[in-house]
Amino acid sequence: KKYYTRYGLMTADEAALDALDRSQIRIHFLEEVFNVVHQCGDGFMLPDYTAQGLAAILEDIGHDLMAAHNYYCGDDPTPNKEYGMPES
Repeated sequence: KKYYTRYGLMTADEAALDALDRSQIRIHFLEEVFNVVHQCGDGFMLPDYTAQGLAAILEDIGHDLMAAHNYYCGDDPTPNKEYGMPES
């Protein structure tokens, strides 16, 4: 069965793998950003709403990792299923 997730229509297996893949991509992006800062040695400031953007990325990583974990180790048969959306 397929259902609507945060990222489109997919099966539970696809949704769990997608959540892990997206988390890996986001973490790799953050590693690259902070690695550049580390190499420059100057550090950086997060102006205005940039900190909220970073918080949103971290929140997405946490949400997707928890959804995948609950599918593989818990009792959630539909990771990242959109609330109230039907299965097809």
